[in-house]
Amino acid sequence: MQLEGAQYKGMGDAFRDVLRTDGKRGLLLGLTPTLVGYFVQGMLKFGGFDFCKNQFINIFGAENVYAHPLLTYMASSAIAETAATTLLTPFESLRIRMVAAPSEYRTSLGGVAAIQRAEGIMGFYRGLPPLLLKQLPYTITQLTVFSFVADAFYLRLIPSMFGYQRSELSTHTQLGVSLVSGVVAGCTSSIVSHPADTILTRIFMESKRQAAAMAAFKAGDQSAEAAAKARVSIGTVYEKIGFRGLWAGVGTRCIMVGILSSLMFLINDSTKVLVGLKTSAGLGAK
Repeated sequence: MQLEGAQYKGMGDAFRDVLRTDGKRGLLLGLTPTLVGYFVQGMLKFGGFDFCKNQFINIFGAENVYAHPLLTYMASSAIAETAATTLLTPFESLRIRMVAAPSEYRTSLGGVAAIQRAEGIMGFYRGLPPLLLKQLPYTITQLTVFSFVADAFYLRLIPSMFGYQRSELSTHTQLGVSLVSGVVAGCTSSIVSHPADTILTRIFMESKRQAAAMAAFKAGDQSAEAAAKARVSIGTVYEKIGFRGLWAGVGTRCIMVGILSSLMFLINDSTKVLVGLKTSAGLGAK
């Protein structure tokens, strides 16, 4: 829908078209780089977020940190996500190419070789600036909203409605809070970061077309000169698709990210419980 939104009436129409043209396998394109890339990214994002919050307490003191939860969440998530995105970018570059051109990038290893051969090492990091533009607001919003929503459950909603404090709740109930808070955080963050996600996809596709045009120009096709030398940037993409185009597929992404975000927090907190830690919450619930 981001690449060819004009030909689809909605999410259902896009699903049917993918199934008709690519079969069920078309819905799983780019699965391997997605799993590996976001495994690494999630490890640094969630672990780094908790690590940074604790370091801020050590550096600035607990009283100052607890007095400024919004600033603490935003700074911690920004630091953690910057490191995570740097490692995620090569996998995201491969994923987008496998989705956009499955006939050229049939396997993950073959795709890595093709990118290296055509664009060199920088081909894997071409999308780093727009990916940071996408991931930073996404993660800052996701982790900040989750922390505040979880606190709202533990400090206000559950005590006022049921009369229980967090320490009295079962592990399953606390995991349920994490699940619901994750849905809210995921939907909110997907909307905030969607324009940058659209730009990222477009930049990868424009870069791919430019590389093909450059190859044709070097082979003697003078008609490809303009396309080969065309500038590809956030600005040029926006000029082409406009403000409305930035929001193509936002409904689909909101549903997808809402589900994924809830599962992320559920897995993260289930793992914490297994090793003897408490489930995630904001600073107010400590």
